Amino acid sequence: MKIIKERLCGKKVLVLLDDVDQTNHWDALIGKPAWFGLGSRVIITSRNKDIVDVPEVCYSYELLSMNFNQSLQLFCKHAFGKDYPSDDYVAFSTEVVKSTGGLPLALEAIGKLLPCRSKDVWDVILRKLKHVPLNEVKRKLRISYDALDDRQKHIFLDIACLFTGFDPRIVLRSWKDSNLFPEEGLEVLQKMSLIKIGEDNKLWMHDQLRGLARDIVRRECNDEREKQTQLWNHEEGLEMVMETKGIKNLKLFGESLTLSCCTILRAKKLRGRLV
Repeated sequence: MKIIKERLCGKKVLVLLDDVDQTNHWDALIGKPAWFGLGSRVIITSRNKDIVDVPEVCYSYELLSMNFNQSLQLFCKHAFGKDYPSDDYVAFSTEVVKSTGGLPLALEAIGKLLPCRSKDVWDVILRKLKHVPLNEVKRKLRISYDALDDRQKHIFLDIACLFTGFDPRIVLRSWKDSNLFPEEGLEVLQKMSLIKIGEDNKLWMHDQLRGLARDIVRRECNDEREKQTQLWNHEEGLEMVMETKGIKNLKLFGESLTLSCCTILRAKKLRGRLV
């Protein structure tokens, strides 16, 4: 800090700090903006809104997802070396763009995987993309997830697997007896840009983040479905309940879910599949 102050004090400078996630990084790298001369510009990018929500920041801007045409252009630059897809790959390129939700990092990573590979491999990558984000993308996205505490991670996984599109007031009631401090958790997730609450007052999460969260759940239970803490496919959930003997009540977010009146389970019990 002493060297920065001595060498840059009073000078007109352009400073770019990329991916700042702690306020002490700000302090260590630029000290006080008043050190710099008139006309200086300091640009900071961050996943955490708290970093830029300070009096020293004159203007803040939330970067939005690219539109379809911009996303298609970026993907094609990496996949084909030009701004548009080849005739045989128009439909494929469209599906990739839709699957990534306009996330530049994902478009770049996928585009770089495809050159010099067969059409069959491309189709496999597209099918995989629709279920699980690619490793390079996951590593980048996981930075924000790893910065959360255990309670906030739990809330993040619940939203990704179960509550995307829900009114947060409904979800808060589900967490009320869980000791997760959900009001604080939702605020942190919003500031970390991991979720948004839209104008319709519904929880929103980027498709790639949802894919990352669901992959985390699978890995934590070693792909053993009966150990999963979140089941987002209702058919799998019902099948797991019917396969598990002796179930009368399930605990769901601190409340008891009674299944004794479920006609499907009662029919299975009468046939001897449940005891």
